[in-house]
Amino acid sequence: MNRFRYSSCLRNRNDVLSRPVIPVLDERSDGQRPESLGCSLGFNPLDFDLPSCLSFDTAVCDRLLTAQDDRFDSCWTGFNQRYRLSRDIFIHAFLKPSLFIDRINGIDQLFSKMNQPTTHPGPALILIDIQSAFDDLAYWGGERNHPEAEQRASELLNLWRARRFPIFHIKHCSTTPGSPLHPSHPGNAIHPLVAPLPGETVIEKNVNSAFIGTDLKAQLDQAHITELVIAGLTTDHCVSTTTRMAGNLGFETSLVDDATATFCKQGKDGQLFSAQLIHDTAIASLSGEFAQIVTTRELLERWKDQEVLS
Repeated sequence: MNRFRYSSCLRNRNDVLSRPVIPVLDERSDGQRPESLGCSLGFNPLDFDLPSCLSFDTAVCDRLLTAQDDRFDSCWTGFNQRYRLSRDIFIHAFLKPSLFIDRINGIDQLFSKMNQPTTHPGPALILIDIQSAFDDLAYWGGERNHPEAEQRASELLNLWRARRFPIFHIKHCSTTPGSPLHPSHPGNAIHPLVAPLPGETVIEKNVNSAFIGTDLKAQLDQAHITELVIAGLTTDHCVSTTTRMAGNLGFETSLVDDATATFCKQGKDGQLFSAQLIHDTAIASLSGEFAQIVTTRELLERWKDQEVLS
């Protein structure tokens, strides 16, 4: 009886797999080898969980589509854990190689899930510049809005930790020696209410945007994060700039109104604009165009009953 042996000719995990996958017929009276499938897999393989070659009676193969076979299923399970290839397609590798070839002609699409996380990582919480320096009201103009913003951000942080969602602490490190946000000053420290735990990501910046001069986008892309929730200080400066860039970069962005705050500003003619007015106009400019504006309560309600993702 003919037996199919399916060999994958893998190189080591750091090389590009470029040699063809070859079906080999054993125990044929004419000793002929079938032609190579001629498919070149253009990706860097992870460890391959299958034996280097597999062997099944063709009669067994005929039963695989409708019945369970422990030998086959154990091999397919290992393969599927790595490559997310359906059981039927894997069966065709043994049962109908020509059909299998058709399915792997679009190999990039077929293996596109290989580099995707098995569960959605959830939205990333981006806490911007919630630092002790902003406790000094006199330095920043004498008046600010949303005095509870740090507390609201703390509530979000506790929720994100409970849900095991990704968290990014953004820390402004001023290059101006006299600034309370300069690394040499105690005000540079992240506010105690949102102090990062060991293992949580802290990204330092020295301009308004958390994306400029940092690896924030690279980290988000590597973790397959597409949704951001932004909170922090100050609304019209670093929060606004980061939110605008997040929207321009294609992230689905939410900005938490009551977990952000700013200070009063003086106009060019000496006119004083209240912190709430500065905040409200900044929020209005961002709403819809760059982000969805939400509240802490809305986010707590949204996620409180959601399943925790690992």
